Formats: sequence, structure tokens, C-alpha cells
Amino acid sequence: MVNKTILVSLCLVVPAIGEWLTDLEKAQIRAEEETKDIYLVFTGSDWSQSCQRFEKTILSQESFQSALAERFLLVRVDLPIRSNLPKEVIAAKRKLSSRLAVETWPEAVYLDPQGRPYDRDTGVLPLSVKNYAEHVLAKRSGRKTRDLLFEKADQLEGQARAEAIVEALRQLPRNTLLEFYRNEVAELDRLNPDNSKGFLKSLRAEKGLLEIEQSLAELFNHRSFDRLIEKVDLYLKVHQPLGENRQQALTYKMAAYQNSARPQKALEIALEIISIDEKTDFAKSAVQVQNKLRRKQ
Repeated sequence: MVNKTILVSLCLVVPAIGEWLTDLEKAQIRAEEETKDIYLVFTGSDWSQSCQRFEKTILSQESFQSALAERFLLVRVDLPIRSNLPKEVIAAKRKLSSRLAVETWPEAVYLDPQGRPYDRDTGVLPLSVKNYAEHVLAKRSGRKTRDLLFEKADQLEGQARAEAIVEALRQLPRNTLLEFYRNEVAELDRLNPDNSKGFLKSLRAEKGLLEIEQSLAELFNHRSFDRLIEKVDLYLKVHQPLGENRQQALTYKMAAYQNSARPQKALEIALEIISIDEKTDFAKSAVQVQNKLRRKQ
């Protein structure tokens, strides 16, 4: 369930036509009362042309809103750049977008009546109003599949139960599982067979990487390169990521060494990234850094 202690009433931008709710907390209460799902869309109204187009062609259309009215409550969270909104309101919106792992605008998140995400759409889909409404309504089948898989898990024990829970969780947005499916995650930790342990380890590694990403801009702006290197080293020690997750973390460390005028250290990290898998985009970027640094030697 959405944690109501961290949500404040969000003053959202309301489309010109139809009913869009302006408070996620209240929308969730109403969704439970009316047994409806929540269609929650994040937009940047004054800086994103995609969001502006989405608003004009889909979100503001009465036919779209009325098509969803029986099954969904509509909530929009707008994150403008130029705004006179109080700082605490902007902070609450950003916190909500972070909890739901929103990275691209516009982005729609589908929530069940208890406020748990079960699907999402990124960007503007090239669909008509009618077809997009049908697309949104069809998403509810994913929630039904999730519920059936959880019901199946409830009838099992031990490793079979863990496997069924993992099967259900794999149907859902990975980047929100640890936050919104804590009971199921705790159950997997309790059962702890090898397959679920690996699944959770991967999820936690991805979350740790996201936390580093979220602090990148601030650390680079303040030239806190040693602090970034410490964060990456701690992440590598705790999560022991493999493959591209490891390459991505090392890429941040390589950039920190580059920007703090430690080319030999940057070169060592570049070679480590390439050695993991030379075919990935991270490896290709490391090769470019490697070549650049060697030309300067």
C-alpha cells in the first residue's frame, strides 16, 4: 500500500476537460471504496513536448476519460520546471516519482486499489484515443494474472511456494517490487531457496545502482568524486553485481577518476569494464576512454 505518511496532498494540474483527481492519497481511499484501479500519469507540462502532445491528443480528451471511468480513477502528477508551487509540494512530487521509479516523462503507472504498481507505460504510444483507452483497460488483465499467481502460491509450501511467488513478481515492474511488495519479498527471504535468493539479490543490486544514479548529478556538481568512488565501492562490496550492472557501476567510478585528473586509475577501471563483456555499450564507452587516455600518455 502507498505509505500515507510520506504523501501530502498534491496540487496537480487538472486537464481542461473531465475529472482528473488531484490527490493520490485520496484517490487511493476512493479506489478501495469503489474497487477501481488507478491510472497515474507523470508529466512535465512546461518542458516536455512529448508530455504536451500526450496531454493534447489523449489525456484531455473526454472520450478517453469516459472510457476509463468505470474501471480506473485518473490521477495526474505534473512536474513543471517553472512553477510557483511551494517547495514542499514539489519535493513530495519528486519523492513520489522516485518511489515509483519514474525516469521518463510522460510515464503512466497502473496501481491496484491498494496502491501497488502492476504495470507501466513509458513515453507516448502511437495510438488513437480509442485504441489507447483500450490499451489501458487491457492492462487490468495483468493484475488478474498476478492475483491468480499469488493465490497459487498461497496453496503451496517451501521451494514450490517460493517459485510461485517469484513467477508472480516477474510479471510486475521490477523497479518497484522491493518498495511495494514487501510481504512477498519477506516471504522469499524466509523461504530462501537458491532461485528466490538469486532473484532478490538481483533486485537489490538494481536498487542500489539506482540510488547511485540518483546522487550522480549532485556529486558531480559539487565535485565530490571521492565520495562517488566510495559509494560505488560500497555498492560493489554489498551487492557483488555481475555483468552490465557491474559495468555500469564501474563506469561511474571511471568517470570520477577522469574528472578528478587520475588518468591511470581511470584506465585501470576501463580495462576492468572491457574484461567483463567487450560487446556491451558500457565496454564500448570504456574503449573510447581507454583510447583517449592512451593518446595523452
